Amino acid sequence: MTKPIKTSPTELGQELAKIEFSLNYNDAREDFTILLLRLTSLQKIIADKISGIKRPDN
Repeated sequence: MTKPIKTSPTELGQELAKIEFSLNYNDAREDFTILLLRLTSLQKIIADKISGIKRPDN
């Protein structure tokens, strides 16, 4: 059994909010590109949490 990854709800919540905003408010052609960028950012946060890397906040 793996132990849960500790992360700030704010950090992940902000990225998820950006994804939701992108899907709801941007034109269809932009959605895919913006969604990919947001998911990449979210992926980096999760990967950093798994590996224990500390990055400065933007």
